[in-house]
Amino acid sequence: MTKKSSASGRRSSKPQRAVLKEFAAKQAAEDDSGIDYSDIPPLTDQQMATAVRGWRHFRRPILLEPGVLDALTEIAARKGLDLDALVNDILKREIAIAEVLR
Repeated sequence: MTKKSSASGRRSSKPQRAVLKEFAAKQAAEDDSGIDYSDIPPLTDQQMATAVRGWRHFRRPILLEPGVLDALTEIAARKGLDLDALVNDILKREIAIAEVLR
């Protein structure tokens, strides 16, 4: 039994394989000269200022017991901080105490 080479289950013709080889060679050479970028609007200054690279910038949620999370959220609201800032402040303070006690 022969292995089928295309997603649709049909074999590629010689012209199709030639086109695929050409695309693969351009990708390997990182040749993007044929891409038309004219329909893409330029980024705004705000978009450039907040841009991040890749998908890994998404933070994992902090996993806390519901009562602890509620208490921290309440304290953060009273102090006018967001939850991340409050947790960072608490951790910095605890690390400083631990360093003094060494």
